[in-house]
Amino acid sequence: MYQASRDTGVTFLGVNTQNGKDAATAFARGRVTFPSLFDPPGRVALQFREVGLVGLPNTVVLDRQGRIATVFRRAIVKSELEPVVAQLAAEQS
Repeated sequence: MYQASRDTGVTFLGVNTQNGKDAATAFARGRVTFPSLFDPPGRVALQFREVGLVGLPNTVVLDRQGRIATVFRRAIVKSELEPVVAQLAAEQS
């Protein structure tokens, strides 16, 4: 999804809160083409307390104003994320 929408101004950020840093880096290498950070204390997730991010994985989609547009509290596939990203990409900045 990142590759398909990267020219639309949509930004992706992966956040790994589990595993060791070496394991997270090894997993991302060659698979993850968007920026990713290692956050074992969960500081990023704490910024989204109001949506109740419990368990993993989670996908939080923000609109152009930084507001939460959609939250997926499970693994998702491109066909689920694509219409959400397309709608947000079409928003005026």
